[in-house]
Amino acid sequence: MKGKRIAWAFAVLAMLSLIGFSSVALAGKPADVIAKSNGFPSGMHFNLNIHGQDLSLDDPCTHEPGGNSVFIDLYGMSVIQYQSGKKIATTELTAVDPCASDDGKVAVQLPSKVQVYNESTGLYDLVPVAGYTVYGRILGKPGNGRDDPDGRSNILFSPNRVVSVSDEELFGLGLITWNAIYADGGDAYYRFEAPDEKAKGNSKARNMTPLFQFTGWVVDSILDTNGPGGVPDGAITILDVPLADYGSGMPSRDFNNDGVEDDADVEAWLATQSSLATEYVAEWVFNIADFVVTEGDITNDGTRLFQVRFYPYFD
Repeated sequence: MKGKRIAWAFAVLAMLSLIGFSSVALAGKPADVIAKSNGFPSGMHFNLNIHGQDLSLDDPCTHEPGGNSVFIDLYGMSVIQYQSGKKIATTELTAVDPCASDDGKVAVQLPSKVQVYNESTGLYDLVPVAGYTVYGRILGKPGNGRDDPDGRSNILFSPNRVVSVSDEELFGLGLITWNAIYADGGDAYYRFEAPDEKAKGNSKARNMTPLFQFTGWVVDSILDTNGPGGVPDGAITILDVPLADYGSGMPSRDFNNDGVEDDADVEAWLATQSSLATEYVAEWVFNIADFVVTEGDITNDGTRLFQVRFYPYFD
């Protein structure tokens, strides 16, 4: 395939930042106490710290690229961009732009391979990551919220936008459509889960993995024709379904022959294009191409620290 169109149906959480495999923590808590402590699972994981900072100050962020922290606006919206894919060589997640103070954005790179100790050889093997299970919780001072009725510090992660995708072996720069159906409309976190917990300061981690999952089609751009004499528009729609007699006795784009030309015909047609179209369901988003870049909004209301853990899993 020589170009991509992707019908996006996923939401993404915020940026991550790691300090390499050497910093991967081996959590040792028994499974039966997870619910009673901070909510994080046991197991090998990478840590991310998202810091809220007053970006109205003059040059408030002077952190160099690298490390396991990014710095977003303490109040208001910041943009988090991150990138990864099958061809990423690094075994570290690097904060390539840790500060949102200059343009409102931070950027990180997530590794697609990690070094795993092989007990039989005594060496570290470079193992491809099939994906990550992601958990997060809010920390820091609880009473910084300006917009919340109870004054709770809170932070909202909005659905992710894919800004580019490429595949050196199959595609090139992808074609992207934006009429997505998101699997999750966003995820909000509060310093306290309920007003009556204010004195306790409880903040348990929650599973955020669905915010990283992709459901949709990856399609060769050769199918983007817009009909005879049409001009490709970067989207696969009913106009790209070939005109033919699908059982009605006359040319139409009613591929499933149900009497209506609609998105169901597009889905049915794509399902027959096995060499030119691939459907993904709840797939780790970085598995769909050699290189994927996404970005999403984070609306922060007084959160000074949001902690994320990424637990790699393997095929």
